[in-house]
Amino acid sequence: MQRYVCSLVGKAAKSKGLNKKWFQKQELYWNGRSYKRDSKEYQLLLNRAFNRLYDNEGFRKALMATKGASLEHSKGKNKITETVLTKREFCSRLIHLRDKGKLPES
Repeated sequence: MQRYVCSLVGKAAKSKGLNKKWFQKQELYWNGRSYKRDSKEYQLLLNRAFNRLYDNEGFRKALMATKGASLEHSKGKNKITETVLTKREFCSRLIHLRDKGKLPES
């Protein structure tokens, strides 16, 4: 099921997770492992995911085309207890990748 959900994009992907109550326990799961939302391990998991995106040449070229531009996310949330990826977590990772290269994974 996880592989199937990861293949979805846009509204289909978003709607698949709408009824999940991960926020009650503040735990998220990836590849059979539980991650506390506010843990360093979860942040490193996000870094690994963004680094894999950066490995994609098309993604990297599109990101580099934003050089000098401000990156913002108008739809996201700010509280980690309410979202799996805050505005800050999202934008700061993109900016780091664009300006400095890969994120630390450990």
